[in-house]
Amino acid sequence: MLKEIYFLHMKTLAYYILLCLILLSFESKSQDLIFYNNTKDTIKCKIIKDKIEFVEYTLPNDSNTYKIYQEQYDYYIQSNKNVTNQELITNVNNSSSLETPKISNMPKIGFGLGMGIDYGGVIGLKLSTPISYVSLFAGLGYNLIEAGFNIGIIARPFPKKLFTPTVTGMYGYNAVIIIRGAESYNQTYYGASIGAGIELRSSQLKNFFSLGILIPFRSQNFENDLIALKNNPAIVFNQEPSDALLSLGYHFVLK
Repeated sequence: MLKEIYFLHMKTLAYYILLCLILLSFESKSQDLIFYNNTKDTIKCKIIKDKIEFVEYTLPNDSNTYKIYQEQYDYYIQSNKNVTNQELITNVNNSSSLETPKISNMPKIGFGLGMGIDYGGVIGLKLSTPISYVSLFAGLGYNLIEAGFNIGIIARPFPKKLFTPTVTGMYGYNAVIIIRGAESYNQTYYGASIGAGIELRSSQLKNFFSLGILIPFRSQNFENDLIALKNNPAIVFNQEPSDALLSLGYHFVLK
């Protein structure tokens, strides 16, 4: 009896392109955001200045200028440029006060639910900290055979933008062989993987979507087993393993 072999991989590039278009539509409507200390409410605005004691901003369809003081908000993100503290540094250098300027803090920790090897499989959980320029993360999920895991690092060149590019490096599960009708051949393989992607924050919440493409460096054991299975007349391949894997998730930002 012939057995069929399956690989967990990205189905088509068309899905990726469609998801990019959907998520980019959120970015086209984005505004600057100031997050209150209560972690729930936000101000959708245009940030004008970041002073030591407060941030100045304007509201849509309103020519007035408003202020929010450091003790009232957690942090802010800007949709069209990086947050800079150059003006803060200049003000301090020109001031006789020795008080250290306060800057907006980035979130300390977050977790995401999603699919992809960085989430551990077809569905999983990824914990990362801090949500800043560089984050450490750990992913744990189900890969259709058993629990899969990955640990790694995420780099964000512009962490305070609503549209944030990311670069990822990690080690852990990056391939699985599943043979229907001959489960003794099923196996999970581990190795290094790299990738790139985007994070898209909504105009209402700190939470964000994550979308990426990951390139696995599969182990020699995987390659050897693959060749052996291809030479096995009882095994039928219905697809080849993909060189690029999709990662997709939604992340909740905690304090």
